[in-house]
Amino acid sequence: MAKEPWEIQWKANEAPKLQQTPGKEPWELDYKSLETQKTKNDKLRAELKQESWLSRNVKGAATAPSNLIEGVKQGAYDISNPQQYINPKTGETSLIPYEGYQRLPKKQYDTSKIQENRVIAQEAPVGAVVGNVGTALPLAFIPGVNRTAGSMLAGGTLSALQPTLGNESRAENLITGALTSGLVPNAPKIATSTLGYGANRLMQSAIKPQVKYLEAGKVPSAIETMFEYGVNPTQGRTIFGKGLDVIKKDVNRLNTGIEDILRTYPNVASTKTALSEVEKLRPTIVAGGGGTPELNALTRFITEKQANPLLSGEAISLPAAQEMKQNIYKKVGDLAYLTSPAGADVKAEKALASGLRKSILEAAPEVAPLNAQEAKAINALKVSERRALNEANKDIFGLGSISPGVTQALLFLADRNAGLKSIVARMLNQAKLGVQALPPVTNAGLLGVPASQVSNVTKEPRE
Repeated sequence: MAKEPWEIQWKANEAPKLQQTPGKEPWELDYKSLETQKTKNDKLRAELKQESWLSRNVKGAATAPSNLIEGVKQGAYDISNPQQYINPKTGETSLIPYEGYQRLPKKQYDTSKIQENRVIAQEAPVGAVVGNVGTALPLAFIPGVNRTAGSMLAGGTLSALQPTLGNESRAENLITGALTSGLVPNAPKIATSTLGYGANRLMQSAIKPQVKYLEAGKVPSAIETMFEYGVNPTQGRTIFGKGLDVIKKDVNRLNTGIEDILRTYPNVASTKTALSEVEKLRPTIVAGGGGTPELNALTRFITEKQANPLLSGEAISLPAAQEMKQNIYKKVGDLAYLTSPAGADVKAEKALASGLRKSILEAAPEVAPLNAQEAKAINALKVSERRALNEANKDIFGLGSISPGVTQALLFLADRNAGLKSIVARMLNQAKLGVQALPPVTNAGLLGVPASQVSNVTKEPRE
């Protein structure tokens, strides 16, 4: 019997369920592909080291025009293949990531030639600089380009045409190129110190570190690490770029790498090395005017630790030594490492942690570079994380809404925005690196334009 009009097939009217595979976020890397590319880069680097200086630098000069070609090709590819997003319920696609939309897979441009050029430029910087100068040289004869404004326009344009890897930005390249091209013809040495001071000062203003970190001298290293990672003091990615989550993920990666090495390493750590660091405190206590109570407290501490089953023998497993060291760090807290602790127990705990670290490195020296990078990353997080939390909690406009004019309001908002300050600081730092890579003798008429291209030599060949 035929169905009446009101007998609707509800299932047929439901929105189709699309089986769409979301595209990868920037941090979801294809590690197999990265490892293959790294192997190629390492092989090329080794081959270049075996070549003569002249042969290597001839190849370095050829990277400049090749980079321009790759940059134009990559830009055209990105324009013709924009990132799209899909509504999984309706199947509608959009270039704007509306709420509920998923990122569609996007075929990435083949960057193998770009990475090859980066490796060659790093191994043959003289040739790369000469090639960049030669590529941009014709522009220097255009009327007006020898002046600062013309040089900035030409240099910024050439920088924007350069290819990018990973999270590198053409907009940042343009600004970096314009700044570098404008400053280098006038005063390269002054520009280097000025850019460096401005970058560090602006990043410190963005972080607003606590006094305890300033007094302990931890801030310069934290700023350097943030420049290295290319991040802002924000909780996550914003319109101004990456946030501290990038460093957090790298800390986890480094920690996992250290634990994997220690777990599979055949050696063991020496308890004698670990405890000897505590014994060294005795002459220090005496020299500092410490009395019998403090020495007795140190003796009790050593006796207690020697009674610990993990430290009672001649050796302790590497994973156990690592865990004990980390527990001591958590127990004594950051303040003990920022100031001189007053109590003998805290001094002894710190000495034991130092001894455990030395004993681990004696048994497994491979973890030393991982430990060093992890320490730098953790320091950067400690110095800047408080600012990132405050940035996430503050009002967007604050007192800017009652400013007497638009200009004053914009200046007020810019001054209190950590992301904006830090991205400008990173641009200044990149411009400084570009200036530092220039030859000592510069010519205002000819090197002003191509100066911005030199900064490519300083970039790492990685995604």
